[in-house]
Amino acid sequence: MSLVIELLGYLAYSVTANPWVIMASRLVAGIGAGNISLSRAFIAQNVGADSRASSLAAVTACQALGFVTGPRTSTHEGLAVPRF
Repeated sequence: MSLVIELLGYLAYSVTANPWVIMASRLVAGIGAGNISLSRAFIAQNVGADSRASSLAAVTACQALGFVTGPRTSTHEGLAVPRF
């Protein structure tokens, strides 16, 4: 559910030029951004000791991939969609 909230915040952020809507959408995206700590806590509690390190490494790799591709995707979409 938190990913859906974060996605809605980023979608609102990508289609507006109003500063108030931008701030509100960033707030919504920030509220939904708590999924990283939840996923790490879930892995730490529910995955066995033998595969815990590889599971945490996979989550960290996905997070790093998002840090790399997220700004690029946002920039590409911002340049492709005209602002009125």
